[in-house]
Amino acid sequence: SHHQAILYFDGAYDIDHAKGGAGSSLVVNDQEISCIAETIPFGSVNSCEYRALVNGKILAIRNNITHLHVRGDSALVLGLTQGLSSCSSQEVLLIHAQSLQLDKHFHNITYEKIERKDNQRADQLAHAAAISDERGQHYALH
Repeated sequence: SHHQAILYFDGAYDIDHAKGGAGSSLVVNDQEISCIAETIPFGSVNSCEYRALVNGKILAIRNNITHLHVRGDSALVLGLTQGLSSCSSQEVLLIHAQSLQLDKHFHNITYEKIERKDNQRADQLAHAAAISDERGQHYALH
């Protein structure tokens, strides 16, 4: 049913321009139904990864997804989310709390660590946003 989806998320950081990007892709039945790329004019690659996760969860909620399977290649984000690692960055912990708050909107949410090569769409969105001259969120709706 349409209430199940897979969320791919990724973050990128462009050191030369000191800005990052967050990419999120929402997939239902092997088709991307929605995606979002956000340009972030500060932060770190970890905060960009988390931003992508939060943006993706919001996208899933807007699309009435109740069962979400999250896939990403960030060891830190997935480790924190599953309670396996800790972090001292206040910025990351703040967005981590926001991410956990969103989980109550789903009946079921699961996480899976994947290889970078299997996360190409989210990676592409994150990198496009990181080098974009525009700020804010760019939606590509299908």
